[in-house]
Amino acid sequence: MSVRATAEFLHAALRDRRPVDRLPEELTPGDLDAAYGAQAALVELLEADGVGAPAGYKVGCTNRTAMELLGAEHPFYGRVLRGSVLESGATVPPPAVGSLAIEPEYAYVVADVMPESEGPFDAESVVPYLGAIVPSIELIGGSFTDITAVGMPSLVAHNALNLGWVAGTRREDWTDLDLGGIEVTVVVDGEQTATGTAENVLGHPLNVVAWLANELNARATRLEPGDIVSTGTCTAVERLEPGSSARCRFGPLGDVLVAVAG
Repeated sequence: MSVRATAEFLHAALRDRRPVDRLPEELTPGDLDAAYGAQAALVELLEADGVGAPAGYKVGCTNRTAMELLGAEHPFYGRVLRGSVLESGATVPPPAVGSLAIEPEYAYVVADVMPESEGPFDAESVVPYLGAIVPSIELIGGSFTDITAVGMPSLVAHNALNLGWVAGTRREDWTDLDLGGIEVTVVVDGEQTATGTAENVLGHPLNVVAWLANELNARATRLEPGDIVSTGTCTAVERLEPGSSARCRFGPLGDVLVAVAG
């Protein structure tokens, strides 16, 4: 398998808004190393298209429901691209395939380099390296017609299905917040559709940051200042059809809004 060929196939599918049932056998990553190689090549192609340089990371399958849905045994990551970072209240175009999935997530902004020499990290030891917390919505989609049928390596290669990231209001004084005690609520077209808490993402979003820092260090890279780390959905994944809008409520951290054009 050529990671470049896999990336070019996925890039063309995204560019042409073409549905894909699954990757051709000869382009399907056999393991996560190949999958992350294809992801990196796809990100380079998207950056060349003007989507923007990487702005950080999304971590997927940190929620048990998402793990079961995708048949994953552990989390995986993708890149958030600067051109797909949006502000609350944004309206986005309908996806090429199916409906747009939304995930209410806590994200952190990295304030200092997190090198391997300081690891392995845990939820406590990552705190000094982090700046603001940001309530957010990750936009999920892509070219696959059935994301439950393709396997984790293919999802990783497809940049972990990240289509965008919608930011709420940053908060600098977050270390005393009891995130597990804050109910996160999703309201679609005025109707409450899902609730959850930060405990649904590996027990606490800081555990997700630690997982990512250690995973990146194992792959000879690291979190850098300014990186966004979006930590996974606090609720069940919700879907937005064209013409619909969503409001995700994060208690004292405020609301985040997004709409899909009709």
